[in-house]
Amino acid sequence: MILVTRQSGRKNLHQRQNGVTAVEFAFVAPVVLALVFGVFELSRVTMVQQALTNAAREGCRTATLATTRSTIKAEANLRDRLEGIVYGQNDPTNVRVEFDPADLSTIESQTPITTTIEISYVDISLLPGWILGDSQLHVAVTMERE
Repeated sequence: MILVTRQSGRKNLHQRQNGVTAVEFAFVAPVVLALVFGVFELSRVTMVQQALTNAAREGCRTATLATTRSTIKAEANLRDRLEGIVYGQNDPTNVRVEFDPADLSTIESQTPITTTIEISYVDISLLPGWILGDSQLHVAVTMERE
């Protein structure tokens, strides 16, 4: 005669629940990780977008000063603001900066000056380039000459 104890039945049930837990984790883990990395990537893009906006404001403000006759000083000031935020901030192929008008020596007071910064999303993202394609972050700031 074989006696089945309650203990052996519970052990078998516990082993089956461990298997179910592992399968559930295998289904849920990729979704949770994708959400976490998505939030991280979105936060990074927002941080870089804000840094680009602040740098464009600073560069445009320098360009609007009556004593500024060239965009060289304004662009250097702008690129200094991006140090530590954007890798290769001094490389014109990574961070493209444009001033409109390009010649500040002949413009008069109250003339609008626009500073534009553009950077490829691939240059700041942790995701592979083939996922993002040719996405760009673009910031433009306009101020009037003093």
